[in-house]
Amino acid sequence: MHHIGFMGQAPHYLPESENPAAIETLVSYVARLLNLSPDMSHFAEAIQDFRTQCDQAVARDRATREHVRKLEQEYDAAAGEEQQPLPGGELDSEKLMRELQDFLRKQREGGGGS
Repeated sequence: MHHIGFMGQAPHYLPESENPAAIETLVSYVARLLNLSPDMSHFAEAIQDFRTQCDQAVARDRATREHVRKLEQEYDAAAGEEQQPLPGGELDSEKLMRELQDFLRKQREGGGGS
């Protein structure tokens, strides 16, 4: 592999600012990949300051406030649509595997009708 790229999400309504939370996440990920342990302690204060700046920017601008509110509503709606995991005990993995094996066997034998 000659190249690799990483991207982090940051609020697009603050285009001229660096996002220390995104930077911290990217540095942490790369550090894990490279088995490194950089000092990440300086990020905590920078992240808090950045969040304060975000809050202030949103509070100052009505259009940004409305945009953020819309994004939050879309996020909440999407999160509510996520499928909930099955409660324990409802999934018989052995039975599922037998059924899958039977299905694949029938497909190989040409008996893959409905």
